[in-house]
Amino acid sequence: QGQKLGHPFAVLVALTSLVPNLNRQGRRREALTYCREVLQSCVDRHGKPLPLAGLAHVPLGMLHYAANELESAQTLILGGLALYQEFGLNRIAVGDGEWTLAQIQFARGEVDNALATLRKARTVAESTGHARMAFLMASAEADVLRRTGELGLAARWMEQAQSAFPVPLNPSYEIGYFVF
Repeated sequence: QGQKLGHPFAVLVALTSLVPNLNRQGRRREALTYCREVLQSCVDRHGKPLPLAGLAHVPLGMLHYAANELESAQTLILGGLALYQEFGLNRIAVGDGEWTLAQIQFARGEVDNALATLRKARTVAESTGHARMAFLMASAEADVLRRTGELGLAARWMEQAQSAFPVPLNPSYEIGYFVF
């Protein structure tokens, strides 16, 4: 709808939710197509990309991560997260980009950076009332601790997260259930 009405910002904000959901459903090619279409449509009258187009970089970076293209994924996500911050979207679209960035950092052996990325995202989610995302980021922190062999610490962290962010049974909370 935003595209039909010529509102690229509305399209980009919708893309930040649509792409991760399509990717989770195994529809990566469709998600890539949406990203490319949005990037092509977010240009000025001279065909130059609008700064706003960079908001598509986080979802596109997530798709690169899914293809194990870690370098391009990290570059895209960091650029997109910086724009989220600049436009104030980091308080709305917190979570997916940070989780993916933490996975990249963990894959590179940067455990402290991965934990810091997740903590920061959890703090933003908590401060903005996004209990679901705060729980998911806490679960991801516990998962990183678990994968580094800190099982006791991971278990305590998950217990605290579960009591701090009570969430109903829901498939979108799967990481929390797997960490238990």
